[in-house]
Amino acid sequence: MIASSRRAPRRLAIAVLIASMTASAAAGAQTPSERALAESLFRDGKQLMARGDYAAACRKLEESYRLDAAGGTLLNLATCHEKEGKVATAWAEYQSALELAKRANRRDRIVLAQKKVDELAGQVPRIIIQVVGDSPPSFAVELDGVALGPGSMGGGLAVDPGEHRVTARADDHDPFESTITARAGETITVAIPQLVRHAEPAPPPGPADVDADGRWMRPTSYALGGVAIVGLVVGTAAGIVALGDASDSAAGCTNGVCDAAGFAAHEDGREAATVSNVGLIIGLLAGAGAVTLFILSPSEDEGPPSPGEAPAACSRRRELASITPIASQTALGGVVRVALP
Repeated sequence: MIASSRRAPRRLAIAVLIASMTASAAAGAQTPSERALAESLFRDGKQLMARGDYAAACRKLEESYRLDAAGGTLLNLATCHEKEGKVATAWAEYQSALELAKRANRRDRIVLAQKKVDELAGQVPRIIIQVVGDSPPSFAVELDGVALGPGSMGGGLAVDPGEHRVTARADDHDPFESTITARAGETITVAIPQLVRHAEPAPPPGPADVDADGRWMRPTSYALGGVAIVGLVVGTAAGIVALGDASDSAAGCTNGVCDAAGFAAHEDGREAATVSNVGLIIGLLAGAGAVTLFILSPSEDEGPPSPGEAPAACSRRRELASITPIASQTALGGVVRVALP
């Protein structure tokens, strides 16, 4: 009994020491300067609330609570946000203040916080987000920039009144975005449709694709026509010059013997004749090609042929025009055959 009675004061002293150390550690969470600053901000916030400047008051009280998370400050902050119209924020803060009051066994604060929680519950707007169809592996949903997990889908998410933005994204898919306006006591459902995969860009057209509809034929026929005109003009002009030189050569030559003027005219005539032949040959071939391409080319108001129609159209055009080349030791040219429908 004596030993037991002696141990009791020692146990009591140890318990008191542990309690005092715990209290000191808790009190040391904030420095004296932080507590002083938090108290100053708290008083400023209360004064601003009394003057009706709730926006500035809430900022002061938020900073005060950040420095010193006191239950009384949280209650005043919830009241400030309620006055500011942020009923969802205030409702959540009243619930947190209620838990703090229960831990501190503050009956007055428990009654006040519980009353406010019950009072604001019916005024809080809520958003229900539903996902329609299957979701890609990288599917992600955000509400006002805050990422939401699968557990948030289908439940009423408390939000403050005002505009809110719901977005959904996934790799290689077009995003979804919806902006809604929430009002006090209202529940809004946002249905996110199945996201559509990005359309793959069409490959660049190859040479066969570019030329498949024959649109190149008509411009090419115009170009060949120009070449034909130039060739025929040059060939004709050179032929006229060659004929003149031939006449001069005949006047200066007798029995195969030519004087200087006749010989010079003979040589100039040969050169002019060569130019004339080349020009006429180029003109005839270019003209034949121009006519052929013009006939084979689709009309300007004709759309591109479908894959099934292209072979028949090309075959029909080949029947309408053709070129038969002619070559011999003394002539080079061709015959253009055109069958009018």
